[in-house]
Amino acid sequence: MFFGTKSLVKTIRIVNMHYLNFIKSYFISVIFVVGMLTSQFLKAQPNWQIDPGNFQYSMTVTSLLEINGDTLESNNDRIAAFFNGEVRGVTSPTVYIASLDRHLAFLTVFSNNVSGEVISFKIYDATNEQEEEVITTVTFSDGSQVGTNTQPQFLTNVHVWNGSSWDSGNLPATGAGARLSANYNTTSGNLDVDYLDVQNDVTLTINPQAYVKVKTELNNQGTVHVKPGGSLLTLGSITGDGFQIDRITTFDQNTGRYSVVGSPIEEASFSLLGSQALIYAYDESAAYNTTGNTGLDRFKTPAQMGESTMQKGKGYFSAFTGDEKGEVTFEGKINSGTILIPLSYTNHGDASEVDHQGYNLVANPYPAPISYQSFISENSATNMDETIYLWDDFGSENGRGTNQDYLVVNATLGNTDSRSDGENKWDGFIRSGQGFFVKANTSTNLIFTDDMKESGNNDDAGFFRQSKVERYKLKLEGKGRSKAIILGFLSDATPSKDWAYDALALSNADFQFYSTNPEGNKLAIQGLPKRYEEPVSLMLQTRETGTYSMSIMNLQEVNNSVWLYDKITSQYVDLSVQAYDFNVSSPGYSDRFLISREKEALALKEHRNWNAYISNSFIKVEQQRFSTTKQYKLVSLAGHTIISSTVDDVESWFVGDLPSGLYLISDDIHTQKIFVE
Repeated sequence: MFFGTKSLVKTIRIVNMHYLNFIKSYFISVIFVVGMLTSQFLKAQPNWQIDPGNFQYSMTVTSLLEINGDTLESNNDRIAAFFNGEVRGVTSPTVYIASLDRHLAFLTVFSNNVSGEVISFKIYDATNEQEEEVITTVTFSDGSQVGTNTQPQFLTNVHVWNGSSWDSGNLPATGAGARLSANYNTTSGNLDVDYLDVQNDVTLTINPQAYVKVKTELNNQGTVHVKPGGSLLTLGSITGDGFQIDRITTFDQNTGRYSVVGSPIEEASFSLLGSQALIYAYDESAAYNTTGNTGLDRFKTPAQMGESTMQKGKGYFSAFTGDEKGEVTFEGKINSGTILIPLSYTNHGDASEVDHQGYNLVANPYPAPISYQSFISENSATNMDETIYLWDDFGSENGRGTNQDYLVVNATLGNTDSRSDGENKWDGFIRSGQGFFVKANTSTNLIFTDDMKESGNNDDAGFFRQSKVERYKLKLEGKGRSKAIILGFLSDATPSKDWAYDALALSNADFQFYSTNPEGNKLAIQGLPKRYEEPVSLMLQTRETGTYSMSIMNLQEVNNSVWLYDKITSQYVDLSVQAYDFNVSSPGYSDRFLISREKEALALKEHRNWNAYISNSFIKVEQQRFSTTKQYKLVSLAGHTIISSTVDDVESWFVGDLPSGLYLISDDIHTQKIFVE
């Protein structure tokens, strides 16, 4: 429907919608063109207004309105035309054309130039109370008609890809909508959109190191193919199951070494891992059997676990995996949204089993990497250690792997090494489908969320180098083997096991190196109070005699002395200055080393059977088991007694209000320095 400019200007007057009571029937069609609103308009509607009497020329647009794939059909929806921010036309509501079964908007656009002005549009979606920019523009020409009832102008906030270009001329901006009406490859650009529509018979290909991120809705009626190293991040709803996720595992179909994998799609068949794949799940509830096969009974086939498909968020050991490149292809509906994974903790009632209880094998369930730091943060309320254990196969095709083959990663203190140089492989991200162990401290639920997903490796966030955390990464090496542990010092840590900082050392290895706490826990990563000066025991176990060396790997972070005491040779060595080479003359277990920041503390350790430290502004004193209860006092350097109490009452020693500085704790026989800050 079209009206000439002159008759339109003579007969039409904008009527304030608040006071519109009636209008003659022969003006009804015109009113729909120039922008009458019904009396039931919403407060959130934009204040778009125009007086046609101010313009000489006009054109009409017959349009179909869409926001994020949804056609607008509400009587309160609006469409407005603009030139350089000035309103040039408004219309509402849409009109239902029964013969075409569609809602159309009829809009008259005004101008004082006969032609040439580029007209843009905005849509107001009354249902969702949102205003959206329209991608399409039209060029004004007096008396022209854009769109018809049968072929309306498509006005949408969605960019459309036609196989060679976007209809807007540019890659969709972050937060926009996109529709792929032809095949799209991320060589044309990564997508970060609010809405994405992949139409029938269309393939979206996400290349290695590329990504597609969809915040609100992904409507996939075609195929989304994520190549190895590519990332698909979905933060909202997903329609369709035409997804193909490729992953290249660590080893291939001809190699009997293990990768730890999980599935990024729902109910994946184990056959996807390869026709020759040797697959094991991990059963935490089985006894570890420290005097028998040391954990072997926990590795069970999927059939033994009663699993016919790969479980969401669960990891599996797989050898002879994939094809000749180790590539595995997962096809189906991708995992998305919040995913809860049950973690088991089985108390076997056996002291020898305690250190092995609570280990669960899980996996990143998404077709995108997740941030380890976000994973730990999201699970802060989960009763588990803030540590993960990543398998790094050293040669299991030649014999059973050991617990030295795990890279141990802690959220605060960083990561240890593995026999396959895991130190240089870890960058802070858990890859799509990558499996890893977590340690639960009770039966609980682990959580995966969309917010953990990352679009890339983000090199700046690679290794966790917490400059504000004082830590020493100690490395023991010799006879072609090496092992690293970490000691870190934090204001809220304690000498006892802290789930946020301490990571148990995995046993069952013929080459072991770990520290111990007063409770006797064997630790690969140990957090200690910030001003802790007591010696820490370092243990080693080896089956081979010969020369070994101990050193600090992160010397660039160390600004003070780190004293090592060798009980066998009675040598004191400052590891911040030099590595320490020593000889092991007989194989076996040895607690021959002590380490401390204070050389004097190493000498006094043999005589004093108690230790004091500060945690959260409280002084705590720990006595060795079976020691006689003693009277302790806190003394200033001037000799004034500030607090005096037995060890049983020492928990009440609040020192947060004391001036910062050095103090002494004494039992009248021995004295220990302690720093209050």
